[in-house]
Amino acid sequence: MSRERGRRGYVLLIVLAAVAVLSVVAAFVHAQTENQLIMTTALKGQSVASSRATLAANAYLAQYKVNYPQASINLLPTFASYADAVDAGTGSTLPDALTDYSPTYGNPSLPLDLSAGGGVQWCVDVWRLNRGPNINPWTVLEVFGYYGYRQSSTVTTCQGMANAQAVVVSQLEVQLEQETVSSGAPGSPGPAGGTGSAGAY
Repeated sequence: MSRERGRRGYVLLIVLAAVAVLSVVAAFVHAQTENQLIMTTALKGQSVASSRATLAANAYLAQYKVNYPQASINLLPTFASYADAVDAGTGSTLPDALTDYSPTYGNPSLPLDLSAGGGVQWCVDVWRLNRGPNINPWTVLEVFGYYGYRQSSTVTTCQGMANAQAVVVSQLEVQLEQETVSSGAPGSPGPAGGTGSAGAY
């Protein structure tokens, strides 16, 4: 009788051990699946933000090829970096062009879901890069693409939106060089037909 009980106890122990192992495996699979879902959602938002930044950059480049605002841009001071231009305050860059379709804030304000193209779209800031003495500065387009909603009407700048919570951001920088003729003198106004330089991060 004691042998029979021993066998039953041994079988029960094996069953309990198997259940414990399966529980651990199930918990691991659940955690990994949840992490993958979160990562997939984040990558989707990043992809949308990147596409919007590229779209805004292309739109501004097309606009500048038609009508480069040289008079306005030449009034801007030059800086070594975008951070320095932002720190310099009002007048160091052209006014930020923020395109936003958030339900409460934005211009225009439309009640669209994110999946339907709602929320903050992109923002473009224009500044001038100092390249050293006797060298024409570059016109720089600082372009931000977003995925998310603007939570406050006080957020009106590209950098402010980029630092906002619950918003996915993609930043693109395009550097434009003014066209020059063979003598080295500045050529036709604007960077539309220049040698050009573009960078992104």
